Amino acid sequence: MKHCQLVKLPDVLCIQLKRFRHEGLRQYNAKVGTAVKFPLDDLDMAPYCSEEVLGDSEQETKYQLISFISHFGSSIDCECGVPRK
Repeated sequence: MKHCQLVKLPDVLCIQLKRFRHEGLRQYNAKVGTAVKFPLDDLDMAPYCSEEVLGDSEQETKYQLISFISHFGSSIDCECGVPRK
């Protein structure tokens, strides 16, 4: 399993999820159909931070979801929006 620790957190955190996997000898792209659940408020990045970040009392580790982009269909179609609370 891949693992990393963040040594510094940005003011604005952008996350891109890999939604395709490569299969077979010809590296056929297959869409990952697993639903991804995440909090709209207080996404806590502390479990992914180094001890240096966690020891900094001024470092905020929680983020609020502001917007999202969801691609579906062909590479031209997409949906963008603000989450409903």
